[in-house]
Amino acid sequence: MLPRPLLPRRHVLALALAGTAGAALRPATVIARERAAGAVPTTTTAISAPALIAGGGRGSLAARWADSLAAPLGQALNAAQQADVTTSTGRDGVTAANLFDATISPDGNTALVVPGAAILASLSGDARVHFDFSRWVPLLVGQSETLVIGRVDLSHSLRNLLRDRPARVAVSAPTGLELPTLLATALLGLRPIPVPGFATPESAIAALNSNAVDVIQVPRAAVGADALAQITRAGGAILFRLENSGAPASATDSTPDFPGFYAQLHKRPPNKPLADGLRAISVAASTDAALVLPMLTAPALIAEWRYAANAASTAIADEAHRNAVTVFTGADCTHAYADTNPDLTAQLALKRWITLRQADWRVG
Repeated sequence: MLPRPLLPRRHVLALALAGTAGAALRPATVIARERAAGAVPTTTTAISAPALIAGGGRGSLAARWADSLAAPLGQALNAAQQADVTTSTGRDGVTAANLFDATISPDGNTALVVPGAAILASLSGDARVHFDFSRWVPLLVGQSETLVIGRVDLSHSLRNLLRDRPARVAVSAPTGLELPTLLATALLGLRPIPVPGFATPESAIAALNSNAVDVIQVPRAAVGADALAQITRAGGAILFRLENSGAPASATDSTPDFPGFYAQLHKRPPNKPLADGLRAISVAASTDAALVLPMLTAPALIAEWRYAANAASTAIADEAHRNAVTVFTGADCTHAYADTNPDLTAQLALKRWITLRQADWRVG
């Protein structure tokens, strides 16, 4: 991957508070060599019974990730058995994240598998959120590529410039995972109207094809050749992909990210700070799950978990590839997780934008 810029000062401070200085940021390969040389114990009593809290109920995306990671994590941590998995209520992970932040001790025994939906809920100012995801120690992040598909007229004709052009956007909820598409649509000069009730890619694609909505947001993995052919016949097209922390799914893929798509239309980048807020919620919406430890976990324990996360990423590599998921560990994980946390100006601009539009969204 291309070299990443240095972390902003706020992220460096957050990592320092979490005890990640030194051992936490050592690459897993270094830890493996130290183990072989005896510098890191090959057995440990500190993490004898690792546990995972899944941010969602049984059958949720976070629970599936927790199930896939449980065995390789337990093995890499030299535990007697695979990591124990506990699920929670809801699908967006907010309940589990609140529980994790409030009650879990930083003793290195328990990690959270949090979906990007919970992070997005925090960024959007959801009243249910009582956790601070920026304080957690990221170990592994899995991201999928997400497409925005629509049937909208974005030409600069006089007719379009003089009218308030609505665009119906299929959403699971107005501030759900599709929030990035609502904001992107507004930045493109349209008036987004969220149409709730579309919680699956299949239902969203069907709604677009039947002209029930104008714009949808779906994972790339859900848009196979047959689905794309149906969308094209119905007059739809792939507009852009949401920004994430990785490269496009294919080196030959010509689908632009949102800043590239915006620049094609307006010959300039989108205006900050809302564009920075859009990037953060886009990365959050593209995050299937993040494996995190509590703040103040000891550096030696973090190092053990980071080694295990790297080993687990190798064990699930084939499954991740089948589902078009990019898995980040080590320093890449730290950067990918930091991408979900914009500066304060962008956070305030995003929450103000949501507040100003929620009244209109409630009345349609």
